[in-house]
Amino acid sequence: MDYPTKEEAAAAGWAIVEAFALIHGLGYENQGDRFMAFYQGGENDGLGALTIEVYDSNGQPAEL
Repeated sequence: MDYPTKEEAAAAGWAIVEAFALIHGLGYENQGDRFMAFYQGGENDGLGALTIEVYDSNGQPAEL
């Protein structure tokens, strides 16, 4: 999906990962170049469940 600004794209990505994590009881964080929802505890502890990355119009990853 295209957004007018990097900030709007980042805000949308954060909202998606936050909602996903809360619905599924996962942890979530900004890793600097991506947003990640991850499992907490059990045999999958720390494994990513959803990753969202934001790219600029040149296809380069945006710093979040």
